Amino acid sequence: MTVLTLDEIRAYCEPLSIRVEAGPVPNLYFERCADCRVYVGRFAAAASAAFDTAAAILAPERGDFRGAVVWLTARQPTFENDAAAFGRVRRGLGADAPLDAAPGHRFGPGAAEFADALILVGFLMTFGWDAVWVPAHGEYLMAVNHDNLMDFAVRGGGGRWDADRQELFDNLDFRHWPQMTRRYCPG
Repeated sequence: MTVLTLDEIRAYCEPLSIRVEAGPVPNLYFERCADCRVYVGRFAAAASAAFDTAAAILAPERGDFRGAVVWLTARQPTFENDAAAFGRVRRGLGADAPLDAAPGHRFGPGAAEFADALILVGFLMTFGWDAVWVPAHGEYLMAVNHDNLMDFAVRGGGGRWDADRQELFDNLDFRHWPQMTRRYCPG
């Protein structure tokens, strides 16, 4: 894993036609996208449930993981020493810059990097911090937030990503939420 500044996150996303907006409410969305489908589900805050949800929803990536960026977009105090605990996790994964300076985490291809990325996302979900997962192929975006909600936005109306994950979405009680389409595919 390497850490990324906001400018480096933008540079990673640009060739994928994904727009990065920083500010009080950071956001990522698909550019030049005629359609997308958004699924929304709730996950339990308990560590095992958060890790299990992340592992389940991202399981189709496991066999052909080409890399991803995990961008921590917002954080709030969850428990005493949460920042210290997360700092140890980041350093253990190779972070060499402070979180405020480098909120992005780039994982390379392969099974070991996939496992590390899941560990990071699981911790973020457990802490109730907001983050976005951007896979190297750019076919979908996954966002988790402090309300224990996960958005899964699939570019181009779904295609194979819908087919691969439909049973999984049903089992996790994720629902297609057309109202969220404009957030990830504004026009």
